[in-house]
Amino acid sequence: MARNLSVSQFQSLMANVPKAVAAELEDAVLDQANSLAWSMRLAAPRGKKATHELQASIRVEEGRHPLRKLVKAGGPRTTKDGYDYSLAIEFGTQKAPAEPFFWPTYRARKKKIRSELDKRARAAIARVVRLD
Repeated sequence: MARNLSVSQFQSLMANVPKAVAAELEDAVLDQANSLAWSMRLAAPRGKKATHELQASIRVEEGRHPLRKLVKAGGPRTTKDGYDYSLAIEFGTQKAPAEPFFWPTYRARKKKIRSELDKRARAAIARVVRLD
């Protein structure tokens, strides 16, 4: 049964929602980013020279906000003579066909990631807003 709240009680309750959601999602976002990076490493092509470096270059970095994580591939580990060959593998070249590993993995997992984060946010909100 719901109870009546005063305006100040309601405002206090609503002020706690963003904090609770952020606290809940911080770990969830990192977990999902790490899981996505792991899936990309599995999807990266194998058996060619230096593909180990490609797999090792897939990483999770901090974003501008605590709830933002960036999954990246390439960089110094895969750059030779000023060209990042991770791009050549993902998109292909005139001489080599594309062997996409990054974007197809992201697209395949995007809905599941969003669903999981939504579920965790709803759970956090429910814990704060309980009006029993």
